[in-house]
Amino acid sequence: MANTQAQRPGGSIVRFGREAVDLARRSEPISHATFQSLMDEDPDKPFYAFARICSSGGKQKYAHLYSAENVIEWYPLNGRTDPCTRGSIERIEYYLYFKGEGGAVHVGDVYEDTADHVSTSADYLIWYHSGEDEPSRLLSLLAIAYLQNLGLINITSDDTFDTSSVARLGHQRARSLEQTTEDQAHGRTILEYIGTRIEKLIEGGELNCSDPAALLTSLEHDAAHHLADALVSQDPNVKDDGDDVARSPNVRKNALAAAIIACYGFRECGCAQATVPSER
Repeated sequence: MANTQAQRPGGSIVRFGREAVDLARRSEPISHATFQSLMDEDPDKPFYAFARICSSGGKQKYAHLYSAENVIEWYPLNGRTDPCTRGSIERIEYYLYFKGEGGAVHVGDVYEDTADHVSTSADYLIWYHSGEDEPSRLLSLLAIAYLQNLGLINITSDDTFDTSSVARLGHQRARSLEQTTEDQAHGRTILEYIGTRIEKLIEGGELNCSDPAALLTSLEHDAAHHLADALVSQDPNVKDDGDDVARSPNVRKNALAAAIIACYGFRECGCAQATVPSER
C-alpha cells in the first residue's frame, strides 16, 4: 500500500490563521480526500488552496481543513453541515498555501448566515475553481494576483477605498514592509504560473491558441477591469451625477484598470513574451 502520509503536501507546520497544522500528520483535522485531491492537481501550481470549515454541534466547536475545490463543489447546494464533524457550518475560511512557506495566506471567508461582508478574494477563488474553461479560471486567478500586489488580498464588501491612484489604493491597508514584500512576491508567483500554464496547455494540445501573447493581454485586460469595477463601486467619492467627469465611475474604472496593468501586468514580471511552442 502506498504511503499516503509521505505524499502529503508540505510536511511541516503551517499556520492557518491562529491554528498551526502539521500537514504531514494523519492525526490533524484534515481529510484523506483533501490530500488525494491536492495530489491530483497540476504539479507546477505554486500553491494549494484550502478551505477551513468552522462548524458547531451542541456545545462543541470544530475546524476542519479541506481542499478548497472539494468544498466549492458541494457547498452550499449539496449540504450545510461539515461532512466529517457533522457540525452545522458557521463560516468557511479560504486560504492559499504557497508551497514551502510557514503560513497560509487568508484570502477571505464565506458566512453561512449572512450575505454581507462578502470577501472579494474568496469570490475570485471560488470562481477560479468553478470556471467553465481554463482561460476563465486563469482570469479569476489573475485578479487574485492583482489583489496580492495591491496589498488588498483580504478586503470585503464593507471596505471603502480612494481609487484615484494605484499608490493611494495600496497604502490604505495597514501593511508592514515585510508583508507588502511578501504579498507582491505571491502576486508575481501567480503571474508567472499563469504564463507557464498557458504555454504548457498549448504545447500539450489542450488549448488551441495561435497567439499566447494576445491571450495574456486579453486576460490581464479583463481581470483588471473586473477588479477595478469592484473597487470603484466601493469608492464613496465616485459619483455618476457629479460635476467632475474624472470622478465618474466609467472614467475612474478605466483609469484604475490601466494603472493596475501598467504596475502589475505580465510585462512587469517578465511573462509578456510567451510564444507559440515550436512544432515537433
